[in-house]
Amino acid sequence: MVEKSKLIFHPSLAVTNIRHHVPIQLELEIGLYSAWAHLFTTHCKAYRVLDHILPPIQSSSSNAAVLDLEEWECVDAHVFQWIYGTICRDLMHTIIDTFGNATARRAWEAIRDIFLDNRSTCCNRSDDHDT
Repeated sequence: MVEKSKLIFHPSLAVTNIRHHVPIQLELEIGLYSAWAHLFTTHCKAYRVLDHILPPIQSSSSNAAVLDLEEWECVDAHVFQWIYGTICRDLMHTIIDTFGNATARRAWEAIRDIFLDNRSTCCNRSDDHDT
């Protein structure tokens, strides 16, 4: 008899080309982080994997509560592949070299931190020029 959990096909597994849904390649030099993050989170909402990149809202159910660990890890790896498929090679190598086989959420947070740190550095530099 096949276990019930093994019969579940998660909608995220149907995505074969993330670039059709998130047509932006995130680059370090080009200021597209906000647009990339918006498209990516919208895609994650549509495919019920937002909790793989952002902490779940208390009132909503989490995928982790529905999926067993093996299925959750499979879906998380898929989301991780989406991230890699939408970022430049240099950024991908930075994530791999720093975090290795982390979760999609950890990669998402690292990318966010890189771009938010760059933004605050740029803002601080422009403040220095104003004085």
